[in-house]
Amino acid sequence: MDNLVNILLQRNDSTVDWGFQLALDPDNQIIIDR
Repeated sequence: MDNLVNILLQRNDSTVDWGFQLALDPDNQIIIDR
């Protein structure tokens, strides 16, 4: 999870928002947690 978040932060583009949307969405949390 941390690695994915770091990658999204480093990209510093719209993908960051997409990543946090998934991280904050209980329905999609399993996707981030993989």
